[in-house]
Amino acid sequence: MVIEEVLVVRKRPSVIGVIVAVAAALLLVAAPVAARNEATAHSCQHGGYLTLQRADGSTFASQSDCVSYGASGGMLYAPSLATSLNPVERLQVVTYTVQGFHASSTVTLTFVTQGGNSLNPQTLSTDATGTGTWTGYYDFVACPNAITVTATDASGVMASLIQTLLCAP
Repeated sequence: MVIEEVLVVRKRPSVIGVIVAVAAALLLVAAPVAARNEATAHSCQHGGYLTLQRADGSTFASQSDCVSYGASGGMLYAPSLATSLNPVERLQVVTYTVQGFHASSTVTLTFVTQGGNSLNPQTLSTDATGTGTWTGYYDFVACPNAITVTATDASGVMASLIQTLLCAP
């Protein structure tokens, strides 16, 4: 009877192999971060920081403030509010569209006349891209000529516009 011995040789990973593996893993993690930081820096340049907001709706004092926030992992928001008609007449249907807000968020639309009177606020929901719409009409007795429409999400990100109202003579 012949008994064969099998010799199992286990190799230890070399120090160089371990260093190469760790370096490769770090590059895989660092590449997306570097790309995000570069994109953030680009967004903040040329006055871009003036239109961007932090996740809580606060604004930036300078370009370097904006770049620093983005480099630390902060999300930049560029909210906008648009109207389908401007000016709009009494009882004419108008649609407001918000973009650049938090995804799947509730946005409140507030309407304030030039005299400071508030009209009934309305809400809309944003989709997974931070976009949403609200459609309605103005039924005003005394025409305020213009109102400020402001869209604010639950985190404080906001955008505004002036809606001109055409008043009957």
